[in-house]
Amino acid sequence: ALANALDIQALRREALQLLPSLVDGRSFCLGRCRGDRWEWLCEPPDGASEPLAEASAMLLNATVAHVDDGQCHLRALMCGGRRLGVLGILMDNTCPVVQDGSIDAVGAVLAVSLKNMELFEDLKVSSISDRLTGCFNQAHAFSTLDAELRRAKRSSAPLSVVMLDVDDFKQVNDEHGHLHGDRLLAAVGATLRQTLRVSDVKCRYGG
Repeated sequence: ALANALDIQALRREALQLLPSLVDGRSFCLGRCRGDRWEWLCEPPDGASEPLAEASAMLLNATVAHVDDGQCHLRALMCGGRRLGVLGILMDNTCPVVQDGSIDAVGAVLAVSLKNMELFEDLKVSSISDRLTGCFNQAHAFSTLDAELRRAKRSSAPLSVVMLDVDDFKQVNDEHGHLHGDRLLAAVGATLRQTLRVSDVKCRYGG
């Protein structure tokens, strides 16, 4: 069930249902690596956020695979040599020792889950994106435009659509080759991403 969870909601749901029995009923948290920080999928329990956040920060770029300060046990979730997430388990007086074997097994499955989720997210993005420009593709453009037109009609709000054309693009390809044409398209896409707002939907209509 954990390995088959392909998005955040599914993994959070399965983790909250299954992990308590796998970590002997202790409080736990689960995060995934997002650049230089952890994004919590299962939040640390009340009162434990600060120490867990401090301890988990040590695992982002450290060579150690786990941190154990007597109050909480944090383990990096690794797959393919990459740190994909962190599993935190709080100790208690009744059972203060973490069973490494069982936690290793749980961690291995969770690492695969995070890797699968990452691959699925990349696949979703690539299915609606244009590789050269980094903009959305034409199919997504029409789908988004239809939704935005409906929203504008319901709310009586203004809607702007701007179309740009690269002058003499065929001539660039003919005289300088398609690789230069690709670089030109990539530069146009980069300019759009730098210039327009994040909320503006940027799509490649032609090609």
